[in-house]
Parts: sequence; C-alpha cells; structure tokens
Amino acid sequence: MFENRRTDKRYRSFCIMKLKYSFFLLLFSSLLTSAHAELLFDQDNIVGDVTVNDLQYKAVFNFKNTGKSRVEIKDIKTSCGCTTARMQKHSFGPGESGSVEVVFVFGYRRGVQHKDVIVITDEGSLGDDRMYALSLSVLIPEKYSVTKRSHHWKVGAEVTPWSFTIKLHPEWNAKFNSIECRKEAFEYSYVEDTEKHTITVTVSPKDMSHKLRDIMNVYLDDGSGEKKKISIFLSIREEN
Repeated sequence: MFENRRTDKRYRSFCIMKLKYSFFLLLFSSLLTSAHAELLFDQDNIVGDVTVNDLQYKAVFNFKNTGKSRVEIKDIKTSCGCTTARMQKHSFGPGESGSVEVVFVFGYRRGVQHKDVIVITDEGSLGDDRMYALSLSVLIPEKYSVTKRSHHWKVGAEVTPWSFTIKLHPEWNAKFNSIECRKEAFEYSYVEDTEKHTITVTVSPKDMSHKLRDIMNVYLDDGSGEKKKISIFLSIREEN
C-alpha cells in the first residue's frame, strides 16, 4: 500500500504537474522582472524531498546581485500562514550574495503542496517596486489509512460486531497509545500487528434498543509530545 513513491502513479502525476507549474512560474517571473534584473537566483523553484516523519521543510533560495548598484529587499510575502520567509540582511551591494530561507510547516496537510514566495525590491524604474517569484513544492506522504471511518447498526437488530483496520506507514515512528469512546455504549477489543503495521479494532454495541451516536478515538504516539487522534463515527439508527 505504501510502495515506493517514484513508481507510484500519484508521484508521476505530481512530477508532470510540477513541470507545468515550473513553466508557468518561469513565465510569471519574466513578466515580473525585466531583462536587466539585478538579483540572479540560483533557482526560483525548489521541489522538496520529505519523509513521513518530517514536520516541516526548509528551503534556501540563494542569489547574487549582478547589477551595478545596491539593491534593498523591501518585503517578502508568502502565499500561506504556514510558510515563513526570512533573511539575515536586506541590503546587497554589487557582487554581493545572499539567501532567502523559507520554512513550510506541514500541520495536517498531506499530498502535493505548492507554496509561493514574492521578494520585493527597490530596483524598479520611476520608483516602482520589482518583484521576484519563488516557489516551493513538496509531496507529503500519507501517515496512515483507515478501511472505514464510520459504521451504523439498526435499532432492535441483533448485535453484530464490526471491525476496522488502521494501517500505518512503515516508516512512520508512531505507536499505538489508547482507545477512548465519549460514551460507555460500546464494547471493543483490538489486535496490533507490529510486523504489518496495522491495528484492527472490533466494536459491538451494548444496547440495541434505542438510537445512539458516539465517537471512538484511537490515539497514536509519534514522539512529538502530542498524541495523534483518529476518529471513528458510530451510531445506532432506526434505518440502515
């Protein structure tokens, strides 16, 4: 299930998207900067290589002032609050080099992610600003999958156990912690298979005589200090 990304169809699709995205960004950059742009970046598009255990990615965009006058970095804007950019200095004389450090914090994001950064300088003619477009792209792996996240039983029917399985990415440093239900209306048991990286939970209602809704939370510990929660929605309804 968690096969090598580079043979995965989604990863190939990601690469094709990146080629198209890079072409668009290159075209956009040419519109933002004139042929006499003084800041020359080593690369304006970075594709990050991340693992399932990474919580963030840091990219460094290096550049050099190839012009004949000093350049002032007036501002740096990012496309998302999850992405920050900083510089050690903001003024560069002719021939000086510098860098823009961009940090993207993943949070709960998964899959293909694109983040844009605009560097604004004082190089424009007639007092106008000049802008440089940079971009960062990463493919964040899925940490786990669940066979099914919800299940319901019919009021008055015979009690039948229901099972679901959580499969963890084999490289994710997470371990099973605990299971909790908001109400004491369900019985459950679980089997953890450390070789297959799976947790199979079997659930049964205690009382089928009336309607009921509950949430079962499965907690995992990945060493970050904060337990990861996977929620499963359970209910007893009058109709299937």
